[in-house]
Amino acid sequence: MTAELKEVLAELIEEIKALDRSGCLDRWRKVFGRSPPKYLSPQFIKRVLLWELQEQTFGGISRSTERSLSRIASGKASPAPARSGSHLVREWNGRTF
Repeated sequence: MTAELKEVLAELIEEIKALDRSGCLDRWRKVFGRSPPKYLSPQFIKRVLLWELQEQTFGGISRSTERSLSRIASGKASPAPARSGSHLVREWNGRTF
């Protein structure tokens, strides 16, 4: 990645971070061609916009990752079993167990 590209990306990231709610909605319409769902918070919209910027710049996920995620989402594939020595962590009500 060139220094010029890094500079442009840094400017775009800062621009997205500085958006207010109406700015987020306008940018979403510009990027995706439609309005976002009404329940999305500005913080979430900013994260999605940053993800989209990253995907456009560096490319998306690989086809194999996409297929694996689709299998998991449909319930056809079970997640990898825990190996010995693994630590299971769960968060509930703001506490980590």
